Amino acid sequence: MMLARVLLSILPAVAAAACAQQAGSRAAGTGCELPVIVAFASTPDDALLADLGRSAGVRLEGATSLTSSIYSLTLRAEGGATACTDAVQKLRADARVRSVDLDERRQIRAR
Repeated sequence: MMLARVLLSILPAVAAAACAQQAGSRAAGTGCELPVIVAFASTPDDALLADLGRSAGVRLEGATSLTSSIYSLTLRAEGGATACTDAVQKLRADARVRSVDLDERRQIRAR
């Protein structure tokens, strides 16, 4: 009987915490993630990537060198797909960036 009272008093708090956690995870899912290939005017370093990300309003993560000035990156932003496409345009307009292309999987198409 005592155990039932303790469990009944704890149950509402646990349920409220679970609901709050689900709402938080849904809100976190409103961001976008876009794999891109970026050609830089010069070899980038962490400071340059951080500054470009700040100016475009995104996070540039997972930099993998393809050549000395071309890198594969993941662009992450809050605000949905339009935030990512806006950031790509801002990066393309930056003088430190030569080009930004979407990193898309290629498929062989039958004719």
